[in-house]
Amino acid sequence: MAIAIPPIPSLPTIAQTPESAAASTGANGASVSGTDFLSQLGQAIDGLQRSQAASNVQANAVADGTGNITDFMVGAEQVNLQTQLTDTLAQKATAAFNLIMSMQI
Repeated sequence: MAIAIPPIPSLPTIAQTPESAAASTGANGASVSGTDFLSQLGQAIDGLQRSQAASNVQANAVADGTGNITDFMVGAEQVNLQTQLTDTLAQKATAAFNLIMSMQI
């Protein structure tokens, strides 16, 4: 019994002209329409958690002798890559935040 492994979802493109960016912000500069960074980040972390849970299910099936070792290994490697990407993005975001906070105004 083969378990289908879903592909890693692609990131949405961010293509805004200055005019459309100005039109989509309110008086205080906050985004009024579209998805914000926090919801995008939450969705990405939820996706990572779902992938990890699916990999755990596959690991248990392989341990029970009912799963396919190849599907498990591919799924485990995908989860590993997603975790590395999440960690790298978190480090880059933290570095960018620290750089912005250290700027003189």
